[in-house]
Amino acid sequence: MFSLVISELLKLNINKTINTINNFKSLENRLELVGTYDSITYYNDSIATVPEATIYAIETLKRVDTIIIGGMDRGIDYNKFAEYLSSCKINNIICMKDTGYKIGKMIENIGTNNKVIYVNNLEEAVKIAKNNTEKGKMCLLSPAAPSYNEFKNFEEKGKKYKELVKGEIIC
Repeated sequence: MFSLVISELLKLNINKTINTINNFKSLENRLELVGTYDSITYYNDSIATVPEATIYAIETLKRVDTIIIGGMDRGIDYNKFAEYLSSCKINNIICMKDTGYKIGKMIENIGTNNKVIYVNNLEEAVKIAKNNTEKGKMCLLSPAAPSYNEFKNFEEKGKKYKELVKGEIIC
């Protein structure tokens, strides 16, 4: 809406503005739509290396049924994030090492109806997500931590996630 208002104020061609909006491609690894497979929509937000970015992603997408979290522990306080996850309507919280395990335990201590699932790697996380995410809803990779404990960087993690989701790598 903001773009349309600015376009109108500047007397730009409204059809070109609408076409530009409709064809806008988001940044890779930032709320990136991977695709819909078997009635589940997958998003890659591997650039989200702090809890606030992950919360933003959840709030933006709204229909997240499964989230994959975790990465290198750099000593951030995850208490508020764990409280947020325990109170939101995400059914499956898939926890990867190291911070995912830490956050998962915090969520369990708070108490929740969400299913907290611990995995050893991204392959296992995607396989579980494919089997547990409700049809018509979303699976989101948004780690809330850096990826250096298992990957070179968030780009490498995001690329592998997309390959796993698309079936380019067999889970």
